[in-house]
Amino acid sequence: MILEHNEQRDSEHQQTPEPKAATLQKEEVLGAANAETRFVIWFGNALVGLLLMVILFIRIAEKQRPQLPPAAQHLPLTLVDEVEHLTPLAWKAIPMALHNSGIIKIEIRVVRGNPIDAFLTTSDQLDIPTKIEWNTLKAFRDISATGTRTFRWTGRLEKGGFYVVVRDMTVAVPTTPTSDISVKVLLDP
Repeated sequence: MILEHNEQRDSEHQQTPEPKAATLQKEEVLGAANAETRFVIWFGNALVGLLLMVILFIRIAEKQRPQLPPAAQHLPLTLVDEVEHLTPLAWKAIPMALHNSGIIKIEIRVVRGNPIDAFLTTSDQLDIPTKIEWNTLKAFRDISATGTRTFRWTGRLEKGGFYVVVRDMTVAVPTTPTSDISVKVLLDP
């Protein structure tokens, strides 16, 4: 009996460490799983927070960007708006570059002085008036006026380089004042 009791005690003693070891292993596994779970949760929260910050940044940037009202997007562009001073028997070529084709509105008005000639030509024709060869100058026939105080034209032009030419062909005495000519050109895209 004593032997049985000792064997029984030994067997109990041997069985006790096995459950403790198994419990410790389970706790280690659970602890490692909990650590992994905590990391995954932390990483997920960090991603969600980063995503929210990006969305907030984009919304703020959109609000700060200046936006034109729809009506302002179709306003005409002013290509030329100046007053030229011409002496008698003088001329001036005002350059105009069209980067896009569109409807052009030309308005030329003598503010003070003599009647003028006005026309539109292409940029490759500019050297002809310097040689005083007005007869060979190629101008747009429907975009010209002779001896006028006001000239208005509206029409479509393709992109390219152009010149609005104004000239005062008045033969006058040396005391004749200069002419002031208002030139406005608008592009309606």
